[in-house]
Amino acid sequence: MKNNNYPNWLVPFDIAFMLERIGFDEKCLFVYRKSDEIKFKMDLDKVFEDTSEYYFEDLEPYEEAPLLCILCPTWEQVFEWFREKGFVSFIKIDNQSMFDEGCYYCYVISNERGKTIDCKSDFDDYKEAREALVKALIQTYNMLN
Repeated sequence: MKNNNYPNWLVPFDIAFMLERIGFDEKCLFVYRKSDEIKFKMDLDKVFEDTSEYYFEDLEPYEEAPLLCILCPTWEQVFEWFREKGFVSFIKIDNQSMFDEGCYYCYVISNERGKTIDCKSDFDDYKEAREALVKALIQTYNMLN
């Protein structure tokens, strides 16, 4: 996953682009420009300097992406959006490997009634599982809608 040194709590550009294509429309404080840069939504009139700290009052998130931009949500915003659409998901540690020692991560996608729709395991780290989970949620959403 290429992140161009962006914060790891924001989804990467490629996933933000996929989310836009399926209608992700949550308010976001950040957008990606189509040139793959992050832009922060901030009203400079509401920033106050007090010694070396800045305080932000009344941040107003983007309700829609400006021209040539894509909304850049946090991972939690993405998971919440899918929960609202009826797709519940989680990531857990799976240490039941029969062939290797150690722990792996797995994800599970369920419907609101708890029926498993998709699951996959053997991810080496949480970030890898998280990215795969969101891509699987997008694919599942496309198939069922």
